[in-house]
Amino acid sequence: MVRTGARHFAYCLGDCVDRRIDRGIYCLPNAHQSVDRNNLQLDIAMTLTALNQNSVAVVTGAAAGIGLAISKRLATYGMTLVCLDKQADRLDAVGDALMAAGAREVFTSSANVSDFDALIDLERIVADKFGGTDILINNAGIQPGSTMFGPMDEWLNVLGTNLWGVINGTKAFVPGMIKRGRPGIVVNTGSKQG
Repeated sequence: MVRTGARHFAYCLGDCVDRRIDRGIYCLPNAHQSVDRNNLQLDIAMTLTALNQNSVAVVTGAAAGIGLAISKRLATYGMTLVCLDKQADRLDAVGDALMAAGAREVFTSSANVSDFDALIDLERIVADKFGGTDILINNAGIQPGSTMFGPMDEWLNVLGTNLWGVINGTKAFVPGMIKRGRPGIVVNTGSKQG
């Protein structure tokens, strides 16, 4: 079952996930939201069952920054990682680093997240090769330095990656995750820059 409890600690998947949960520090979507700690603990426990060596994680924007850091953290669980990034020249080094960090297997792809059909094709490959996806990290994002009155092509590129990349990734992978019937996690990252 895909749990929505992941939204409570989305950025905690970084290097300090265990410490944050042990200390009872939770990342809430709204600072003014009241939370039943018992339910939150249950959501976190159920979501964390997806963090194991039998899981398959798909990470977009995995060649650098937050995507690479999340991928390295997930590799320590011994799981299979599917890493996407438009920077195809970096993917071999990423694969090597993730295997060294403990990943069971690494599959890389330069599929563009703004291309829905490419993500559908990748989802089929992941399902055929690994049985499906358990964890989806929609992390790809760009900020080419456009301005409000900048060229329309730059705007379309930013929206294609930062907005449609999340929508396309979710639409391509989550139905299979639900059908798979296993614990799962979906994390969508974003920033004020992109």
